[in-house]
Amino acid sequence: LTDAFVAENLQEQYGVTTVAALTDYIRNNLKESAITNFVQKFLVDNSTVSELPASILTYLEGSMTEFYRDYAENAGMELDEFLAAYGGVESIDAMLEQSKESNVQTGEFHLLVQAVAEDAGIIVEKADVDRYFSEYIKMDDYSQYEEQYGMPYLKLSVLQQMVLEMMVDNAKLL
Repeated sequence: LTDAFVAENLQEQYGVTTVAALTDYIRNNLKESAITNFVQKFLVDNSTVSELPASILTYLEGSMTEFYRDYAENAGMELDEFLAAYGGVESIDAMLEQSKESNVQTGEFHLLVQAVAEDAGIIVEKADVDRYFSEYIKMDDYSQYEEQYGMPYLKLSVLQQMVLEMMVDNAKLL
């Protein structure tokens, strides 16, 4: 690894031109990722969701079903055939049963994020979604995602990012 290689191959994508800058970039990304993961785990481990509304679980199961249905369609396969070949289950019902605990955890995390956002006064506007896609996804036209997932889902994703960023920014590192 040389400065010349870094400048030639990584400057445009990562903005680094030297091995030292690349090392710092990687170190900072690992640190930020570790802090974010810790904050997220801390939130989950130190919070209680008294009840998960059935509508959230139904939504998550519907999203999962559509996800696998789209993949099967793109592969030119029937859903059950696709799930048997790539998911190790014989039907969508079996997949949903296998994923129930994960879906419950995801639903509870969404509720925790919403609670923190409400407490902190964080509201997601379309401009926040625009900024998110521009900054994190590096695209200005995200209409395909909006068409596929809907603006409420995109706002939820951005809300999670904003809440985690706020929590990380306010974390006291010892």
